[in-house]
Amino acid sequence: MLITREVLTRMGATSANSDRYVDALNTEMAAHGIDTVPRIAHFLAQLMHESGCLRLTVENLNYSADGLLKIFPRHFGARPDAEAYAGKPERIASRVYGGRMGNGPEASGEGWRYRGRGLIQLTGKDNYRAFARWCGEDVAAEPDRVAGDLAVQSAVFFWQRNDLNALADVDDLKAVTRRINGGLNGFADRRELLEKARRALRELGLAGTFAPATTPCVPSHRVVPLQLNLRSAPQVSPASLLASLVQGTEVELRGPATAAGWVHVRVLLNGAVREGVVAERYLE
Repeated sequence: MLITREVLTRMGATSANSDRYVDALNTEMAAHGIDTVPRIAHFLAQLMHESGCLRLTVENLNYSADGLLKIFPRHFGARPDAEAYAGKPERIASRVYGGRMGNGPEASGEGWRYRGRGLIQLTGKDNYRAFARWCGEDVAAEPDRVAGDLAVQSAVFFWQRNDLNALADVDDLKAVTRRINGGLNGFADRRELLEKARRALRELGLAGTFAPATTPCVPSHRVVPLQLNLRSAPQVSPASLLASLVQGTEVELRGPATAAGWVHVRVLLNGAVREGVVAERYLE
């Protein structure tokens, strides 16, 4: 494993929420290369800030007039305007997010429909559509799933799509924050959470990589064709490609195939166990 529930509780999550998300986090981080101490620490710091330490998977837009003037000055330039929207989350979202990120105008209500959800607050119709293509689930039609069973996947998708591993590798917290937030809102808290993550990983002796000695892959099948793509999600696209498995590569099946024929596997690659999905018909 990459992290334990204690890493999450040390960062401020409750035991219940840590238990709820730790397995999915381990699976998705491993599948997408969030598997070194710098990458894990930066990812968890941003995720914990955006989700209120795993408590929130839907954006809270219930602002007072003062809050609107402070957080959204471009959209609420005068106090009477802010007071007319204060305490009305649906109207606030429709105004703030309307007409951008692929959303229709304020009157369309799409700013509210595609408000921030998931553990890194996926926002905007364009992002929901991109995530749908990536994961193979129609979240544009069912946006509430991003706050539910796809909360972790949506965070990893956003991280991967914005190439945040590269920024974590050079320890550029400001650049990571700007790419997620658009600015530096909450920067002090993100920095504190980053230090908590680093300290927890260090003190608990978690090296941030899948070690075959502790999490061995138990082969059950072999790759039949000359080459088989290991993907992060059951969606054929460049973004989902993790690696190419050559003929004869041994893999461990992690459950039954989906109706579409995709199966979750583990495989030892370059000394580390990686996880992903492949088409079951190409295994024997």
